[in-house]
Amino acid sequence: DASSDTRKDDTEFRVPLDDIAENLNKSKDQLWKHCESVLVKLLEEYIVQSSKKKKETSDAGANSNGENSWAVDLEGLHDVHQLSQQMLDLGRGFLGRVVEPSAEWLEKQCVIYRRHLRGVHVEAMNVMGAMLSHETWQLMPVDMDQVTTTDNKALMIQNRLERLLSEFSPLLSVDARTSNLSTQRSWENHFHSNCQIHSDIFGNFLTVGNPFGACKCNTMKMSCNESTPDTSESNVETDDYLSESKNESTGSKLYSTIVSMMEGQPDGHQYLPLGTQSSINGLAKWTSRLLTILKKLPLIVDDVSRVISNLFDLYLLTVFRLCVGTGQNERIILGLEKSSHLNHLPRDGETTGYNNNNPAASKNRVLSLRQNSFSKKPKQQAKRQYTTPPVEWSLKNVEAGICTPLPKEMPNILRVREFVCRGQKSLEGMVNFDRIEGWLSSGSNFGNVDDEQELKDPGIVVGCLFEKRIGAACSSLFVAALLDVTRRVAQRNISSCDAIGSYTNSLVESVPTLFSLCTRMASLQAIDASNVVQQITVVGSRWEESRLFEHANDYVEDLCEVCATLWKNLSSVYGPRLPMPVRTLGWTYILSSAYLSLMEGFSRVLQCSTEGRALMSIDLATLASGISSRSILERLEGSHSDFVLERPPSVDLPSGKLYVDTYVKVFYYPEEDAMRWIIDNHESYQQNHSIGLIICGIGGRLGWSCERVTGMIKETNELYSM
Repeated sequence: DASSDTRKDDTEFRVPLDDIAENLNKSKDQLWKHCESVLVKLLEEYIVQSSKKKKETSDAGANSNGENSWAVDLEGLHDVHQLSQQMLDLGRGFLGRVVEPSAEWLEKQCVIYRRHLRGVHVEAMNVMGAMLSHETWQLMPVDMDQVTTTDNKALMIQNRLERLLSEFSPLLSVDARTSNLSTQRSWENHFHSNCQIHSDIFGNFLTVGNPFGACKCNTMKMSCNESTPDTSESNVETDDYLSESKNESTGSKLYSTIVSMMEGQPDGHQYLPLGTQSSINGLAKWTSRLLTILKKLPLIVDDVSRVISNLFDLYLLTVFRLCVGTGQNERIILGLEKSSHLNHLPRDGETTGYNNNNPAASKNRVLSLRQNSFSKKPKQQAKRQYTTPPVEWSLKNVEAGICTPLPKEMPNILRVREFVCRGQKSLEGMVNFDRIEGWLSSGSNFGNVDDEQELKDPGIVVGCLFEKRIGAACSSLFVAALLDVTRRVAQRNISSCDAIGSYTNSLVESVPTLFSLCTRMASLQAIDASNVVQQITVVGSRWEESRLFEHANDYVEDLCEVCATLWKNLSSVYGPRLPMPVRTLGWTYILSSAYLSLMEGFSRVLQCSTEGRALMSIDLATLASGISSRSILERLEGSHSDFVLERPPSVDLPSGKLYVDTYVKVFYYPEEDAMRWIIDNHESYQQNHSIGLIICGIGGRLGWSCERVTGMIKETNELYSM
């Protein structure tokens, strides 16, 4: 019948139509693959030609590294990226399905993009290295917003630092060559406009015309990632970054420390006084450029993240080495190496008496700062004769030994250790940190001190070195906040930034502890802790005498003089160079270092009578009185300068007089009580000091080879190894 004939005819026609459609799709696939191969060859030729051009430019000695030449090159590479994206969209419309670029196509693009990034990387590392080597470490204030819609100071800091990054952005400050590119770009076409509204590409061909016909658009507002909206006008005040649970624990400690450093003016205006020349005009500037590259060339997001981490590692590890002094000090502080305390244990019967008649063993090292003190009536000190005990004490790396982490500090120290070791490994072959050790010892570039005669004064030199180290340590907080904001900007522009996110978490967690270690070491070096310890150990037979003393040992006066000199440099000489919150912080660490130096010295006195322990308490009380705010001010009132002196702030010291006095009193304990005290307090006292209680206290009474003494030492070592 007629209906069956119709169905038969439809079937006969459908088979050839299906064949035609299949062949058409195969032809489309072949044509698309051919287009891909042409694009790959085009990119290969571009790589060859750009290599030749670069070599010719290099041979001719031409300078192609203008301030904004990198931005001009970046815009050209961004064109390549955008055209590649448009070709993929064209393939989707042509083939009727989602088109994935071939691995070869992606790799050729990445080769071109990485070549540009490599040039930026090398230049950034060279510029940052030069800036750090000439850094004065004077803190530069960053104005905070006077008008803000938030009371969250951490968020206010983040918003201000984000604006700082935008001030360095090449999208905001470029030369005429970059700003005129909008009339030349091939990707600014009707095709791009159609893609923006997701309309049918080929359906609009008749009405719009050639989709690749040029049209003008404002390139400064284009985003390299079409799925991400432009954020040049975004209101960052609404982003409560710290409220996110994943960042609350890591960021709160950092920002609480930074907020405590903020300085306010009488008019209510606030400053963030933690920036340096190299962190603001160096690190922030290059970070802004790298964020622009990341936004324009999202294919190499992991590569850009590595460059950013290299720059931040360079800055922070430079600060760390600058403050701690040597690579060995670093390893001791991070718990990678044990500090040497006793070179060998004394043997029973080995004399520990002090022969004051032995001139060959005499010691006469008095703090050089005392020779240039600012006291009203400098005392004429007779030459002191000391003898060295036969037991060999090591005075090497004393400051690092005092900074050895306590057991309760180890979780934070482990994070810092991991961060530092990873950073040093990533910069291996690029940076020689051993060269940093000589930057401060040269005595050059001491800020406002211009008089060569004044630079010969050890007191001024030590004070300036201390200020530079404290300034460097404080700037690490600024740098950590800068990276935290960098992570926020990167995640806003690129959906997946896992590399920079994990690196930022590690840095933000580590920097508060790193900052604390740097300030500790800076203070210990400023008071010359190794010399304080040496003066205590060479006091000699006074520690063993069985008579009561009325006055403290002379080294206490020397130490008080050093502290007074350091405060004078911090507060008045040539005008204060550090803001008040930072000066207070520095003074706190100076006082704490003075007490810890005494405890380190006391732990090394092998033979000491009961009266000698009482003399230690007198020394401790005299130090506490001599470094009080009133005593320091009175000591400096007779200064020959015309500067108005500030009264030192009164500060609370967790490692102060009570901390050391408790330790001294344990020397009186019998062995059972002493061991119980060590077990109960080992989290708060160093292993060397606990061992010192046994060797110098119990061992001095029972004998150093006594089985009980060796057993207590073994038990203590096991306690600290847990």
